[in-house]
Amino acid sequence: MILGRTTPVANTGGSRAVLANPSGRCKGYSEAPRCGRVPHLAEADRSPRPARTPMLALFFLANALATVVLIAVLQVRAPTYQAIPWIFAAAFVASCFPSLRRRMTTGALLWRLLPVLLYVGVITLASSVSPTASMDISSKVFHPVEYAGLAFLAQFAANGGLKSPPCPGRLLWVAVACLALAVLDEVHQSFVPARTAAAGDVLLDALGIGLGTLLLWGAAAVARRTAQSA
Repeated sequence: MILGRTTPVANTGGSRAVLANPSGRCKGYSEAPRCGRVPHLAEADRSPRPARTPMLALFFLANALATVVLIAVLQVRAPTYQAIPWIFAAAFVASCFPSLRRRMTTGALLWRLLPVLLYVGVITLASSVSPTASMDISSKVFHPVEYAGLAFLAQFAANGGLKSPPCPGRLLWVAVACLALAVLDEVHQSFVPARTAAAGDVLLDALGIGLGTLLLWGAAAVARRTAQSA
């Protein structure tokens, strides 16, 4: 316990000690959350438990189900594409373990980047397959959707989850990094048979990146309101 300065009491002429924290502010002082550094895993363990909804697990489950549906609708037979739902399913199972999920949410940078690197690997894997006619028709839908997912996951990792308000500067830099990956992916596709690099696809990717960033911003705001009302 740290004793702060004494405050005179007007009615009695005496004085009383005011409990203060190490920063000099009185106990009970509350401050609006600021965007700043990502909380460390040790700090996260001492803080209240995160929201009950495991966002990473829901994200990978949604991707696994979506890819299963798309493969069935488009009648994709390529073994590479058929492996993608299993990759997302494995990531879903891994993110269901609380200790592992906390590391991938508020742990060291490498831990937080693991889901992002996995997602980038899946995008690269999908881009390495020569498209069929049905895949070419729906590519205009795939581009914004897959990069919305990438942007949301990358912003989630950079922000350390949804507990802290996102920093506008950090949001911008992560979005630029996602856009750079989109450009590199188009360059990669130019070396794949029956694929070409297209500026229009990069624009669709940028649209998805903006959408994913807005989704992260909105989800963080909802999570903070829910935590404050709980």
